[in-house]
Amino acid sequence: MKSSLLAILLPLHLQLVQTLPTRRGMPGSDVETLNYALGIEQLETAFFQHGLAKYSKESFKYQGFDDWVYERFQQMAGHEKTHVKFLTKAIAAAGAVPVQPCLYNFPHSDPKSFIEMGVMIENVVTSAFNGILPFVANKSFLTAFGSILGVEARHAGWISSALLWVNPWNSAFETPLDANQAFSWLSGFIESCPHSTFHPSSPAFYAPPSHNNSSNSNPSFSNSYQHPYSDKPFPRFTLSPLARPGHTVHFDVDIPTEGLRGQQVFMHCIAGTGVYTSQVDVDKKTVYMPKGMKGVVYCLLSKEPKKVVDGTTIAGPAVVLCPFEADGKLH
Repeated sequence: MKSSLLAILLPLHLQLVQTLPTRRGMPGSDVETLNYALGIEQLETAFFQHGLAKYSKESFKYQGFDDWVYERFQQMAGHEKTHVKFLTKAIAAAGAVPVQPCLYNFPHSDPKSFIEMGVMIENVVTSAFNGILPFVANKSFLTAFGSILGVEARHAGWISSALLWVNPWNSAFETPLDANQAFSWLSGFIESCPHSTFHPSSPAFYAPPSHNNSSNSNPSFSNSYQHPYSDKPFPRFTLSPLARPGHTVHFDVDIPTEGLRGQQVFMHCIAGTGVYTSQVDVDKKTVYMPKGMKGVVYCLLSKEPKKVVDGTTIAGPAVVLCPFEADGKLH
């Protein structure tokens, strides 16, 4: 007999929330975390639905992809729709109001660019779920989040290896992104949102992963409050599409760089549980890409030279793909 994850977990967390003395029977931070996750899944659902409606099997075939590729994306769209359904029911069961979907804009122009955009979204979403796991008090929800994270990571790995012919994973550890970091990148696809959608408001929600700039650091998370999560994402930061470790590249940022002149500005690139740091040349708008980075890397501009802290983040993250071969050499 086949049982759904929702059927298994929903009774468990309904029983649990009845024993909790907090508002509406559930910790506020869990409600906010669930709504944040729902906002992410709504964006992903819209992305796949938009792409599958825009391109036919014939469009995929014209660019060299077999019918089964389109059908796999249909399955992935179904996964995201199921995630939305699960999270919506869980939030409603806790006596809270699920956030409403936003209006989105996904600027892909053909199946290939849709696929390339998809692998970046899937990686960011995997990192976003990884980053929120420490803040889930309800163990049933924690199991559900872990299950969703695993599916998102499989999506990203399949697109990377089966379609783009590059590395199916990044390193021994997935990179966690905190809510500000993940939302700042994903917000590039959002045109407008209903009030409060996608924006956890309680400081209790925000206690970001602690990243120290050592490429061999162990996974660690900070549970101390540092900076309230807000509706306003960090300014956009982009690096040259040709950005590769060991090279100096140009960057662009959606703030006037004149205000940064005379200051020390650093770029922190988060990869796995390590951080690679280099100093930025504000006048030339160039930065050196540190060696050793592989896979999907998230780079932010910061005033802080030694660690990644949202309170000193200037802009970002930029998502950089550093694909590598089976022998570990960069692609």
